[in-house]
Amino acid sequence: MPDRDDSMPQLRPVPLLAALGRNQVRYVAVGSYSAIAQGVELPMTELDIVPATDDENVERLVACLGELGAKETTEDEPKSIAELRSSPRSLVDTAFRMFSTKYGELDIVLRPAGFPRGYEDLVENAVIATIQDETDSSLVVEVPLADVRDVYESKRRAGRPKDVRALPFFKGIHPEDMKETVRARSRDDVARREGPRSPE
Repeated sequence: MPDRDDSMPQLRPVPLLAALGRNQVRYVAVGSYSAIAQGVELPMTELDIVPATDDENVERLVACLGELGAKETTEDEPKSIAELRSSPRSLVDTAFRMFSTKYGELDIVLRPAGFPRGYEDLVENAVIATIQDETDSSLVVEVPLADVRDVYESKRRAGRPKDVRALPFFKGIHPEDMKETVRARSRDDVARREGPRSPE
């Protein structure tokens, strides 16, 4: 996987999402951004999306990349997307691709860990969130987010160091939190069965 480019513009996800919307791209946002938008406290460095891979949608996505002035991040140096624009279908030849844009990094993931059908696996449980740009309050988008439990499961299965470090931040979903929830419910059940205690 290519290294992330430290010189890339700071991420502004809302303009990226707005461009996807203008181009009528069907996708689900995944990764840390999706988790953050659902209340998980994680650092955000890029926007990850899982697009539908039918021909029409892929063409719309490539057109969107052109509108964003995107260049593909490779091991050597940023690469023009001219080849993609002449042959949009080639976008789906690789399961993971990174692009630098004027609004920061956009990563296209076809099959996140644990979801081999990609978009089709994630869209049924996706939630729609309304998100406002931090810089321009007039810019508001509706974004389909992968359910936070699906994001957790994908990170758990991916097992990369950064994914493993993120797992405990998924409060109420991480196994240790689940165990505590079960213990709390058990204590509540015992208390209900025993009833109120009489004063000494």
